[in-house]
Amino acid sequence: MNKMLSDVWATVKGMPISLIKSIKLTWAIIVFFVIAVMPYFFTAMMYIMAVFFDYKPDVIYKFMPLGISLGSSMLSAGVIGAVIALAKAIVDVDHNGIPDEFEGKDDKK
Repeated sequence: MNKMLSDVWATVKGMPISLIKSIKLTWAIIVFFVIAVMPYFFTAMMYIMAVFFDYKPDVIYKFMPLGISLGSSMLSAGVIGAVIALAKAIVDVDHNGIPDEFEGKDDKK
């Protein structure tokens, strides 16, 4: 286990900073996608319970349309654009406390 962690650290240590920045963005987008797909997953599980296991309380029929509409709104273009913009805004490569999106370029040299 210790050797595996040291190998992973050696790999991460040798990466260029721009690649690490893109990895953070990638994980932020993956986490959002998993959260956004959860209503669809729960709706499918309720459908499976209702059809295959003959479990038919009124709660399932009330929440199935709600799950579909919630999943559709979470995967809309506006929400995905906002998540990508926020993910770019939290990356701070040089660790100075100011996100790189807001630092800007200094052309005074």
